[in-house]
Amino acid sequence: MSFLSNLDQFGQGINRASVTLAKPPRARFVAAASEQIRQIETNSSSPSNWYIQNSDGTVDVTLRNGVAILKVGGASKRRCANADAATAYIKAAITAVEAGELDEMLEATQLKRKPKSA
Repeated sequence: MSFLSNLDQFGQGINRASVTLAKPPRARFVAAASEQIRQIETNSSSPSNWYIQNSDGTVDVTLRNGVAILKVGGASKRRCANADAATAYIKAAITAVEAGELDEMLEATQLKRKPKSA
């Protein structure tokens, strides 16, 4: 049994040109933020590094680009009065990202990769 003559049994070959690139920063943020809204609205018990529900009903929200924290207005967190205010804050951030208002912050917190050596 030859390895090369039986490659198809292991799956489809992929050439570099056919690899789907990662979502652009705006799309990644919107997808992650939308998931956090869903978790807040459904009172999900899943751990989140975006928000913490405090015992007094307030919600601390941290906007993120991947694992990096976006410092909005100079603060790394925003304490919202309740879950509704937290979702409104995240929705406003999504609108701002879609409008390009936070592009500089997203760019500044984007992972920088070293170029591959030749």
